[in-house]
This record gives sequence, C-alpha cells and structure tokens, in this order.
Amino acid sequence: MHEGARGHVTIERGALAIDGRRRLLLGGELQYFRVRARDFDGARTQELWAERLRQMREAGLDTVSSYVPWDYHAPAPGRFAWSGARALRRFCELAAAQGLSIILKPGPHILAEWPYGFGHWGAIPTWWLEANPAELVRERSGRVFRWHPLHPRLGRRRNRLPSYASEPFLHAVEGWFAAVLEQVRDLMGPGGPIIAIQLDNETNLFWSDAYRIDFHPAALARYHQRLQQRYGTLARLARAYGRRYRSFAEVRPPAAPGRGPAAAHRDWLEHQRLLAAEYLAALRGIWERLGVREPDVLFLTNDTPKTYPGLRTLLLPDGVRKNRMAGLYCLDTYPRSLPLPARALFDEPYEPDAFAKLYAHWSGQCPAVGGGARGSGAAGAGQGAGPPPRQQFAMGIEVQGGHFGLPLPIPRWRPAISPHRVLPQATRQTLLRLLAHGMRAIVLYTIAGGRNLDGSDYDFQAALPLDGRRTARLAEIEAVSRFVRHEEQRLLASRAVESPVAILTSSTQLDAARGGGLRGGQRIFGQELRGLFGWCAAAGLSPAVLDLAVAEEAELAARSVLLFPSTGDGLSAPELARLERWLRRGGLLVQLLAREPLEHWIGGGRRLGASGWQGVLSGRAPVMFFAGDAAGVFRAPVRGAERLRPPPGTEPLLRHAGEPDRALGLVRAWGAGTLAYLATSPCWLFAGRALYRARTEELEAAALMLRRLVRPLGVRRLFACGPRAEAHARREAGEQGALFVFVFSNDARGAPVRVRLRNLEALGLAPERRYRIEDALATAGGGPPPALAPAVLAAAALREQGLVLALGPYGATVLRVEPA
Repeated sequence: MHEGARGHVTIERGALAIDGRRRLLLGGELQYFRVRARDFDGARTQELWAERLRQMREAGLDTVSSYVPWDYHAPAPGRFAWSGARALRRFCELAAAQGLSIILKPGPHILAEWPYGFGHWGAIPTWWLEANPAELVRERSGRVFRWHPLHPRLGRRRNRLPSYASEPFLHAVEGWFAAVLEQVRDLMGPGGPIIAIQLDNETNLFWSDAYRIDFHPAALARYHQRLQQRYGTLARLARAYGRRYRSFAEVRPPAAPGRGPAAAHRDWLEHQRLLAAEYLAALRGIWERLGVREPDVLFLTNDTPKTYPGLRTLLLPDGVRKNRMAGLYCLDTYPRSLPLPARALFDEPYEPDAFAKLYAHWSGQCPAVGGGARGSGAAGAGQGAGPPPRQQFAMGIEVQGGHFGLPLPIPRWRPAISPHRVLPQATRQTLLRLLAHGMRAIVLYTIAGGRNLDGSDYDFQAALPLDGRRTARLAEIEAVSRFVRHEEQRLLASRAVESPVAILTSSTQLDAARGGGLRGGQRIFGQELRGLFGWCAAAGLSPAVLDLAVAEEAELAARSVLLFPSTGDGLSAPELARLERWLRRGGLLVQLLAREPLEHWIGGGRRLGASGWQGVLSGRAPVMFFAGDAAGVFRAPVRGAERLRPPPGTEPLLRHAGEPDRALGLVRAWGAGTLAYLATSPCWLFAGRALYRARTEELEAAALMLRRLVRPLGVRRLFACGPRAEAHARREAGEQGALFVFVFSNDARGAPVRVRLRNLEALGLAPERRYRIEDALATAGGGPPPALAPAVLAAAALREQGLVLALGPYGATVLRVEPA
C-alpha cells in the first residue's frame, strides 16, 4: 500500500499506521495453546488467557502474537476443534478487550518446539503426513527427511515434513486457512484487532543443509526447469558446468560445498531460495483467494540471520526476494542462544544492531513499504545529514525474551533445564538497540511461559512465567515500554544519526562461491557483518548496513567509507560497475577476508598477490596495524591467512607481529579513492563472547585503527565512550528537536561510563547553545534509578567533559538532549 492510501493497516512515513494512526508497536508472543490448564480445562484456560493478557497490557505492551497450530485444532481429516482450551476466537476477543492488536501466525509450519519441546517441529497433523508419504521432503538418497536440530539421523518419525513444492499439501493448507478464517474473519479490516498474518515461519529449508534436501520430484522438476530457462541449450550448460548432458533432467545438484563448478552451486542455491520464496507467495495467494488482502491485514514473512559455518550450509536470509514476492520481511533475533553459562551478555553481540539496519534496508523492496514517498526528517547538518532515504520499515516479529529449556529424561514430570540463561539486562539492551536503529514494531518471544502438549514445561525464561509472578525481565520490559509510550511520536519522527560509513553485503553473493560452509557467504553474512558493526561502534561510528545488489546510487554516494566483507566472486556486473564508479569519485573501500581482491574484479587490474582465500578461523596471533600516524597491536585470526607480497603502489596496513615481513593487509590508491585489502581484521573481537573477555588495550587498538583509517576522509567519531561502552543517536528534525542518545555498556563490573558527544555538528547541536540532559528511561515514570541527574550544560562541555553515567553491569539507557 503506497503512502497516503488509507486502509486498516498501512505503512506511512516509515511507521505502521492502524486505521490512520501511526504507532510504534511493542508486544509479545502469548501462545494460547501453551498458556492453559494442565488438564485442558476450558474455563480455567480462558481465565489464564485473560490474566496474562491483562498483565501484558499493564506492562505497557500493545500487541500480542500467537501461532495457530494446525494439529492442535484438527484431530482428524475434516474435523476441527475450536472450543474450550482451543477457542481461538475467544482468545482474540479477550485480547481485543484489553486493547491489544493481534498478529496471527497459522503456519502451516510453525516450528516453535511444538508439540513436545526441544527437538520437535510443528504443526502439520500426523494424519496428513501418514496419508501423504509421497508429498514429504526427500533427501539426496530419496529417503524421507526427518528433521532434527542436530542431525537428520536423530529425527523422529513425527518430524517428517511436507515439501514446499507439493501441490496436494498446498491444497490441504487452503482448507486449514479457510477453517481459521471462519473463526476470525470479522476481526479483520477497519476497526478490527487483527492487524497481520505471518506466512509460515522461518521458511529456509527447515534449518537443514541445502545440499541434503529437497529432492522431492516436484522440487527437482522446478530446478531443471530453471536450468533450461537460464541456459537455453545443453551446449551452454556444458560450457558452464564442464561436462555434457543428454537432457536438463539428467543434471544432479552438487553434493557438498567446494565440489564442482561454481556455476552449479550458484544454480542450486538460487533454486532452493526461489523454492522457499515461491512457496510463501503461494501461501499469500491462498489467503487472497479466500478474500484476505492488504491493507485489511499486513502479510509478514520472517527469518533469523543465524548461521552455523562449517556445520551445515543453511539458506541465508533472502530479504530481497521474500519482500518482493510474499510480504514484509521481519527479523527474528536471539543474540543469546548458546547453552553456555551466563558469563556474557550475548553470544552474538551486535546481531540486533546490524540486522535491524539490513532488514530495514531490504524492506524498501516490499510493495507495502517501498512504494511510498521518501522518508522525512533530518539528522542534522554535516556528517549525519544526507539525502532522505526511501521509505523503510523494520519489524522484529521474534525478539528474544528468554530461551527454551532442554528436557531431562524424567518421565513423570519431564522437567527442562536452561543452561543458556538470558540475563534481564539482555532484554533491555536488545530492545533499546532495536529502537536506536529504527525498528518500529517489536514482538518479544515469548512473553509468557506455558506447557507443551504432553504437559512438559515451555517456560522460556519468560517475563511472565507459568505461575504468573513478577520477574526482573518484566521490570526491564516495563521500563522500556514506558519510555516508548512517553516518547512514541518523537521517536517515530526521528531519524538515525549515521556516520558516512556503510557496511556492505550482497544478496547476489549468497548463492555464489561454491556454497556456504566455512569459506563462503554463510560465515561472512552471519558473523562478519555484526563483527564489523561492533568494530564501528567501538570506534565511535554509527554505520549504515546496505545490500549492494539493491542500494540506490544516492545511498552509496552519501558514504565516504565502505566496509565490504566479500569473497570477491559472485558479484553482478552492475554491482562491480557501481563500486568502481564510487571508488573513482573518491572514498575508502575496505575489503575483508576475500578469496580475490576486488581490484581484480572491478578493474581487471594487477592482482595483489593473493592465490586463494583459505579461511582464518583456526588460530589467532598478534597483528600490528599501521594507519597514518598511529600504530598498535591486537590479536586476530591469522592461521591460513595469506602472506601478501606488496606490489608497487601499495603499502602494508597489517603485519603479523611475529613475522614482520608477512603482510596481512595492503592499501593503495584507486582513481580518486583508496582500496584496502585485509586478510584478517579485529572484527572477531566484536562478533562473539570475546567482546566481554578481551583485554582493554586490544579493544582500544582496534578502535584506534578504524578511526585512523577513516580520518583522511574527514570522518569523525560521533561519540567517545571508552573501550567497553558505545552510543548511537536518533534526532528529531528542526533546531528545537530532541536528540536521543542510546548508551550501552559491555562491562560486567558496572563501571561508570563517560560519554562525550564529539561531533556536535553531525548530532545537530549548536556549539554556542546550552542543552538540558535527562535520563529518558527514568523520567518516563516508574522506571529504574536515573543513570545521571538532570543537568543543563553547554554543548562544548558535552563535547569535552561529557557525561558520567551510572549504568550498572551491562547497563543501558537513553539520554534526551534538548535546547535549554
């Protein structure tokens, strides 16, 4: 729906508008099928729903989401159960009575550890699976695939799954959707509480290896059809693949990453991603045939950016295709998800930050979002200013609110343990990080604990546990929700203050380079992007995150520095031409962890001496950097990194501290610009738990390197916070507009944090003016103790002396800065 059009649910000026009112949604997942009486008593179950929904509303939440499990409501073909503990409509009516908007997620695949907890996948009815063995996902060998989070050989018989390509399955799904719609049709449209429908859930080949499945006959037929469309003739296919075929149907997909011609891997992975996107488009088509359309509801799809390099080749998030073909592409983020002791705040720091930015960038491809006019508002003059971006809208449909437990083999009680404890501070940090980077709709998963189908616990360390008691996590959510409600319209009117720095990815590369695995796009996408974001944050910079495949020329032209973790190959000709034009106008392009230097690809110029990228994860050593008038040492992965022989015209940028003649990074002029090539980098310090145990001097050296690299281009840091803290900002338009400064501590000890606002011009502050500073979380009412007392200071004092904040261990807050 284009901006200005009116309907029940639209995207207007970068915000969700419900019946014409722009809102910033903050909600939670409450699974009515798990929040129930142990004996499925209907009356008691509905009392529990009413109680939890009331608690949600009292905590300041305004939206509730829930899966709708097919197997829970369909005990047999043609029979449905919609009463008592299964009364979906009653649940929706109770939510509406509390003033909550509703997002329904009827699958058909929902995962959600349903129905019996970890290791299970719901919710296709067993009777359908048993009756339709020919429609199930197939492995390469032809056997039926059985899902398991660790390995398919461990999969239970129940965990067989229908193929995305199965037409009989889609026909059955239409009957399921029609049954759901019969219960809630009148709750959609203007004035109704249902605002969105999620299509399936994390539609990515079921978290399995893309080389293992899907060899269902219908899926293979589409693969062969795509090959014929791409190549036209068998002769052209033979030239690309290096062997002859008697027919397109004879082609077998590659068996594993790294084997066979690169074109074969690109074609197979692209087919698999298209298979998932086409399936989602088919689900949307079913709803539309049933009479459900935008803008009566908003259609959503979703994925998490999680990857497992070296373990399996996952289908990486596909925001361009899924936005274009199905619905708004939403983020699932679980930055604390490893079953390890809670010594670190996150296992994947900067996952919320980097991917909130990228998913917002991708949203411009969604017709419900990108058809609108350009956004409004300004970040202030100077460094933070730039052309208004095209309209974007970021939504987090699954934002970590805890984590599921691992079941213990005790038959009667079936208890679960939660070794991956999620600290309450992690919830505050995750929410504030998403808000800082422009997310306008957030749903916590889950807000309330419950029970699996067999009565075992699904507590999820939720803010509202099984017994309904108050928790520290609930207090953190209440503090953020009060801030959101108090500042909602100002936040909606604000724009991120960004440095003229962008982290690049390329969706065309996700299908390239002989598959994923350790050496491909899987590691780069899942780890390097967030590591780069953390590196920028440590240096006082707030970067954009852009997809080179769809970035507008103006978005690139507004940046002086591009940080591009790239294998080099797989980029399209338009992308390479865009990079070369940008470089020749002046700027710094930093390529990291490449198989081939970009110089080789964009200009056909002299190669920098690289003979093939070999991976750099297996060992770390001290690395010396030389950037301008600064030098320093940090530890970085070097085993397997190449020894570079600097050709004429290049200068060493990194050296192995133990082997000074071993260059690990080079820099050279390219037209009016500069090209840097790094075989390793300090990004690993910021991509994982190393962030919390790294030595202070290493973090300082890494930040200094980046600041010195960008200084010749006039890029100045926005904030100075010390090595274990960072800040990001959003600004309202106009001289009287407020500046919101989001401050985060990565220190477990809770040492005070000094924040200096170093670039007043970029932040929109006038050096000669005085400003009133308050802790916006505390002043919203009933929140935590303020991190600092309200003060009125000159802008020069904010720049030189700064503000000292008492944040506590892993603390976070928001400062509101306004003209006095």
